[in-house]
Amino acid sequence: MAAGNGAAMRVAPLAFVLDPASEIDRQSLRDICQITHRNEEAYLGALAIVWAVRLVISQSWSPGSDLLISVAERLSDSRIRDRLRSLAEDSDRDFVQLVLEYGSSGYVVESVPISILVAQRCIQNGIHRALDVAVSLGGDTDTVTSMVGQICGAYHGYARVDQAVFSMLEDRAAILQAAERFSSYVTKGV
Repeated sequence: MAAGNGAAMRVAPLAFVLDPASEIDRQSLRDICQITHRNEEAYLGALAIVWAVRLVISQSWSPGSDLLISVAERLSDSRIRDRLRSLAEDSDRDFVQLVLEYGSSGYVVESVPISILVAQRCIQNGIHRALDVAVSLGGDTDTVTSMVGQICGAYHGYARVDQAVFSMLEDRAAILQAAERFSSYVTKGV
């Protein structure tokens, strides 16, 4: 369980600038992950999140289809891929039962698949509902909720974020300014 989930928690913005189908971009992602996480599963967990976000923003995935399997098909043989497939088979079960069986800790093999499942099942109910479910799971709540929020946020976009929730952030002006700069960077293709 040496593979932490910190790299997976922070990589979602890279889905907008790196193509995980490209070997060069995957190497860039690996290099970024290895700054703090020198573990193959940690890298593959990060790659899974990049794939999930990329599939959502490219509209290659839509609610009703299996995001877990779509991501698993794009990963090499690993515990992450195995867990994504296992959760896909059990995806209709209650979240509490799934967390009891599969876990929701700081171990990337637990947190990334459950995050993708929560996003898959809750994405149509809005970001706020998905975040509520993620928080209720326990375990590494901040990381799981972050990954769920990033996937759902990519699907819904800023316009559909509950502004009452956003207004509670202390540095919301700075956050919005950074997001606008990043968006400008991505749209320019620089």
